[in-house]
Amino acid sequence: MKKLFATFLILTVVITACKKEGTGDSKKLDKSVQAISAAYLKKISENKNGVQPEGFALLPIISSKVLRVVSADLMGALGGASSGATLGDATGVGAIAGAIIGAVIGGVNGSIKEAGKGTPPPAAPPTEPDYSPSSNSNNPYDAIGAGHYTCINKMLVDFQGYYASQGYFRYELGKCYNYCVTYFASRYLIRQSDTAAFTLGSCDTLMTIIDATSSMDLNTRAAEFGVSSNVLSVLSTYFDCLEASLYGSVQDFVDYSVDAEDAVNAMTSLTSIEKEQVLIVMATARYGVQFWCSDFFQ
Repeated sequence: MKKLFATFLILTVVITACKKEGTGDSKKLDKSVQAISAAYLKKISENKNGVQPEGFALLPIISSKVLRVVSADLMGALGGASSGATLGDATGVGAIAGAIIGAVIGGVNGSIKEAGKGTPPPAAPPTEPDYSPSSNSNNPYDAIGAGHYTCINKMLVDFQGYYASQGYFRYELGKCYNYCVTYFASRYLIRQSDTAAFTLGSCDTLMTIIDATSSMDLNTRAAEFGVSSNVLSVLSTYFDCLEASLYGSVQDFVDYSVDAEDAVNAMTSLTSIEKEQVLIVMATARYGVQFWCSDFFQ
């Protein structure tokens, strides 16, 4: 009888442990970028069809114009990060430092250029905007996204200094590039010597690639930017969610992005450079959606 009870007790413990292990695996699965994105897209789809999920705004808040500018920013950031990492490795600056300078300068120039097309840029507030609601302390590159839009904000405050008037305010690459380098170096996010990894010529080439077609499809750009298949796999899903956000609010996307960033942080299938590129792009998108959707730009 004692042996029978002991056997029953052992089986109970094993079954309980298996259940707990299964629950843990499910939680890990639910925290993958793909699963988080699928859940977000499902809620966005319901919102689009007039069914308001809990915690979601019923009316579209993120405009198509905002998505266009943010997309140009992200393409610049991703292309710059990829190019900067490659040149950084070759020039001795280092791949990580190269990716950072490429991302910040490529992204800033991408969005500033797109924002100024055809019409004067919007008048920005005279002080640095407060992005604290959309920060993510778990993202080690959060400061890159925050500094990115503080830099854009300062440039827009005095946009006449960074655009040439020819019927409208035309973007000037040289001035924007120099401002970015000076600003980010003063914040110790890059070093002046890092410019070897992403020169004015590199930035000019990247802007030309982005301007070559109107497509902001990541799959179209991946080969041109030299983006790895791992980075493409993660960001393709993320970009789908950004594009679908016409039917969500700013906070909806911010919350989704934070969850996705946290999931990327836990991934072991990405190299350190790949993870850096993904997290910089996500931080830039999260800050960008909030910045361009503020009352000053509607």
